[in-house]
Amino acid sequence: MKLILFSGSALAVTQKSNLNGGSAYAKKILDHLLRCEGDFSVVLYYFANEELPEDIRQFSKCSNISIVQLHQIDELNSLIAEYASSVNFVCMPNLSVDYGILKVNKNICSVFGFRGVEMPTDTQEILYAQSLREYVVYFLKKIFTDAYVEYTRKKIVKFHNKNRFDTIICNTEHTRYILSSVTNSEKFNCEKVRVLYSPRIVHLKQCVTKSYNAESYYLILMGNRWSKNAIRAIQVLQKVYASNENWRRTVVLGMNESEVNEYRRKYSKRFNFLSYVSSEEYESYIKNAHLLIYPSLNEGFGYPPLHAMAYGVPVIASGLSAIPEICGDSALYFNPYSKFEIESRIRYFEDKGNWERYSNACMKHQMKISIMQDNHLNEHLQEILDES
Repeated sequence: MKLILFSGSALAVTQKSNLNGGSAYAKKILDHLLRCEGDFSVVLYYFANEELPEDIRQFSKCSNISIVQLHQIDELNSLIAEYASSVNFVCMPNLSVDYGILKVNKNICSVFGFRGVEMPTDTQEILYAQSLREYVVYFLKKIFTDAYVEYTRKKIVKFHNKNRFDTIICNTEHTRYILSSVTNSEKFNCEKVRVLYSPRIVHLKQCVTKSYNAESYYLILMGNRWSKNAIRAIQVLQKVYASNENWRRTVVLGMNESEVNEYRRKYSKRFNFLSYVSSEEYESYIKNAHLLIYPSLNEGFGYPPLHAMAYGVPVIASGLSAIPEICGDSALYFNPYSKFEIESRIRYFEDKGNWERYSNACMKHQMKISIMQDNHLNEHLQEILDES
């Protein structure tokens, strides 16, 4: 029998967001892996300082998986010795863990970009700080930006050269070439680097018809994370509301509870600030929006634009990192640092003809990307199940 070790770090609960693309990716891979036929057993492992959400713990009800908590990674070697062959799959690796110490036949790592070197900080990061530590980290990064980037780059290179993964899966071409830049390519030890898109998380049971609606709202996601750049978009709309109180309202999801009341006091009543919502509520907010405003400063993939496109909701987005690769010519892009440009793109979709044209185009684009995602999901599973 074969042993498949599956790192649960990407699935662990975080304080900043429960709308995490990495966790959605890992959950989808795990779910489909457990549906595969074959003579193998899966061990989902996580560390004592991590917490798995309840829906992940429910996987333990499956007959071919067990969940174990570790203090040290080498605790798995005694288990590995009991099997004829073994594979370790790590999604969004913890750079402080030495996965190379595992005596497995195949070590696989999946990466989603390198925010620490691509986008180390932003002038508005301080607006998101909620603790003294976050203020201190911001100022240190701001003062020593180049040193911070170089420190992070060297840490990534050291991690990968130490672990010597047999296969590295990059979820976009963008990530692949950032990896090449970070590691200086020729010094990088890895037998195989593959680009496999993150599996899709939207499966519509019927065709969607979307109509222009003067009463629907703008949608902004992950309002509590500086790299998502939500406050710039909020400031743009605050200015618009100051001159026109009847302008279309805005829903902002993904705030911390402590932030919701503060934002409600500070900004126009045309905003509806919400903390984290259930998957069903999230789905409803996405499909009923007039426009998704996605000003993110850095994305390894970017699930939300595809999610919106599936329902015919047009997307305006930052033109940085992996977003143009994923959204193609079916989104309208802007400079995420330019408030004037963000506003102009919002106003563009108040024209019904513009809205309808992009609504139709984005649904077709999402279907095309979905086919690639489904094919790449099968290749993900084959990579994990194959020993070569």
